[in-house]
Amino acid sequence: MMASQGVQVLLRSGRLDWDSHNGDMIRRAFWTCHILESWFRIDLNLPGAGISSFEDTVALPLFVAPEYVPRAGYPEQIDYQYSFLGMIAIRRLIDRVHEAIYDASDSETQDNLGVPSIPVVHELTRQLDAWRAGLPQTLQWDDLDRTSYVSYDAEGSRPRTVTFVVHQNDKAVIEAYNADIVVAQLRCRFYYAQLMLYRPFLYKAIHFEDSITPQDIKYCTLCLQSCLQWPVYMSPPKNKKRLIPNTYVWTQSFLTILLILHVARESVLLRQICENEMLNSLLDQSMSSMLEWIKDMEQVDSLANWSWNILKPLYSRFPGWNDLS
Repeated sequence: MMASQGVQVLLRSGRLDWDSHNGDMIRRAFWTCHILESWFRIDLNLPGAGISSFEDTVALPLFVAPEYVPRAGYPEQIDYQYSFLGMIAIRRLIDRVHEAIYDASDSETQDNLGVPSIPVVHELTRQLDAWRAGLPQTLQWDDLDRTSYVSYDAEGSRPRTVTFVVHQNDKAVIEAYNADIVVAQLRCRFYYAQLMLYRPFLYKAIHFEDSITPQDIKYCTLCLQSCLQWPVYMSPPKNKKRLIPNTYVWTQSFLTILLILHVARESVLLRQICENEMLNSLLDQSMSSMLEWIKDMEQVDSLANWSWNILKPLYSRFPGWNDLS
């Protein structure tokens, strides 16, 4: 809130040279605050600091080099820049999902079971797919291979393909421009958007099983798949959590997913979907990684501690629980 208010003071001053490095940094500060404020508004329903009112007047950052650094010597990393712009775009899509599904109450967007209309889901799905397809080639990924990404050497000039891994790596890897964290955040926000978009169909499957349709089954499957293999809780990002911005958002999301997956295991229909789609092994792996994240954070983060106490009675029989507790 203080950062947002400070940026607004600068924006109201009317003495900004937007073509300068300083002006461009203010743009980046604005969009960073706007993204984070949006996350808190959606997850906690908190009022904003008013920074969103400047969205139509502040242009996207151009990543202008400082005046005192020769352009040739400025560490310009195109993928990092496009990742930042990608986070701005995915924020808008997440807002649309919440406005169309969770903030809407009219019959045009929801049926009498609280499920969004299929045309609305189709359109939002199309927009999400278009966002991913519009990313630079090195930032794109396939759902069947969620763990590969492009990294760079210390000079940031030699791209190479590396992999997010589940198993613990004691050595924290520091990559140029924190490419692993940047890529992990971008992918996770995409799957968060999918999770929010398809989650009402899980509710329908649990409470109105007799009314379920093949289309509903498809969206339930996509929702469960969106819960899998989030790179943020894999190595190398998980070994340097203090470098991950706004860890609250990730802990909150993992708690949400773990509660969803617990209920899915108790539902006959959703359990059958997991078996038919062969999701069980990936679900176990993902649940174990999310539990590990929350357990690791619970000593330094009050939200993680609160979440851990909620999860204890639900997951005490989960394989590997003794290793965590």
